[in-house]
Amino acid sequence: MKIPRPLLLAGLLLALAPALAQQASPTPPAAPASLGLEWLEGRWSGTARFGDRPAQRFLADYTSAAGGEVLSASKTLDAKGRAVAFEFERFHCRGGEVVLTPFPGGREAASFPLAEGGPRRAVFRNPSNKWPRELSYVREGERLTIRASGAPGSPVLLVSLERASK
Repeated sequence: MKIPRPLLLAGLLLALAPALAQQASPTPPAAPASLGLEWLEGRWSGTARFGDRPAQRFLADYTSAAGGEVLSASKTLDAKGRAVAFEFERFHCRGGEVVLTPFPGGREAASFPLAEGGPRRAVFRNPSNKWPRELSYVREGERLTIRASGAPGSPVLLVSLERASK
């Protein structure tokens, strides 16, 4: 029995498809089991105070650590409720270490490696950055405090948050 050439080619392609698909899409690297930052997850609301300026309303959402990353989006509101600033953050592993990369105003900034960590506490430092040089996150119960600081004598950003309802 003679098999028509188009049918023979279609059968051959079907047989080779799984092997070709594996070569075309390499397996991505495995995500780390845990960044140790699961405690950041959730919606937070509170105030941000920079130096001696008046406090402003601050809202932040942190994703789960699924996939080996925590992502956040935050915004600062003025006294009239208008958004005056926003920032994204990416907590991820790079070269075997946990790193925070902020995106103030949507633009990538210097990265900060994790310098100290513990249960519900993380401190990221980059001493070569002008400001901030240190970013700390501390969770106590349903409160989250974020502190951004630079060289001694420079202003400090203090963000005081509580768990927000959806």
